Amino acid sequence: MIGLRAFWMALKGLWEEFFPMLVAALAGFVLLIPVVTAPLAFAGHYALANDIAEEKSVSWRTWWDGARRYWRPAAIWLGLYVLMILILLANLRFYARLNVSWAPLLQGIWVTLFILWVAVNLYVMPLYLLQTDQRLRLSYRNAALLAVSDPLTTFVLLVLLVLLFVLLSQVALPLILLLPPFTALVGAIAVRLRLEKEGLWQPFDSEVRESEPKPRVGRAPPNQRPVRPRSPDERQ
Repeated sequence: MIGLRAFWMALKGLWEEFFPMLVAALAGFVLLIPVVTAPLAFAGHYALANDIAEEKSVSWRTWWDGARRYWRPAAIWLGLYVLMILILLANLRFYARLNVSWAPLLQGIWVTLFILWVAVNLYVMPLYLLQTDQRLRLSYRNAALLAVSDPLTTFVLLVLLVLLFVLLSQVALPLILLLPPFTALVGAIAVRLRLEKEGLWQPFDSEVRESEPKPRVGRAPPNQRPVRPRSPDERQ
């Protein structure tokens, strides 16, 4: 199952790259205190997660370089994410106060939309970093397709992340700081596994990983067309 495999690989990546992840968690926590710098934190988290998912060598500079490079799209993504969360929660609270027979039905609809929105945003930034056509609108479309086409994987990932949050809050509260970069890593790995399953992502061989250009997901340039193999007659 992709969900369990992605979560396990993320745990393995956290263990192998614990120091960069810890630095990212602490720096991200500091940047979250003044809300205006929050996009820097999430941009760094997803850039670090992207390189860990590709099994590249990472350090604290990976996080910082990604924060500076991707803070603008991260700001748009984070703003839309929080705005929609507030709207959905406001609707849930409003319909919870209604004393009518059809109110539970509407509450169920808003709860479903809330879960779907959270699920889609698990994939948005990882897809943005992979696309050749780096537009957030395209990332949202692709993320929605991933979430809807395999709801079991998305559901498993969300449940595991919630269980991890509950476990850490009861057993090791300070480690909750690792959840934002770890969630980014889960999303990055899950996206690659899903794309690999669909034949849209070819994992690199470890010996040529550094020398080959990174494959990206997106629309191919118009001047690139698949090459048709020639037949024996044409070769002659």
